[in-house]
Amino acid sequence: MTDKKTYAFALAPGEKTRHIAGEFDTETRKPNYEIEVSIYQHLKNQVKVTPILLGSREDCQLGWDIENNSEMPAFFTVKKDGVEIL
Repeated sequence: MTDKKTYAFALAPGEKTRHIAGEFDTETRKPNYEIEVSIYQHLKNQVKVTPILLGSREDCQLGWDIENNSEMPAFFTVKKDGVEIL
């Protein structure tokens, strides 16, 4: 089965989104997901990325609430255990 989820995406100025990375074990804290933000350095503080856990302890999903409060588009790449998800 192919996962159609997008793990590299852009967020326009002033937009908000919630991006779910995938399944997450709350006991082992694995897999290790991270999100990279690409935008001009002086605008990085205007992009807010807040980690969130959704679901129950037995069926948990890790994700982020993201706000781009800058005047430029921001670009995001999600990694799983240090490797970019394709």
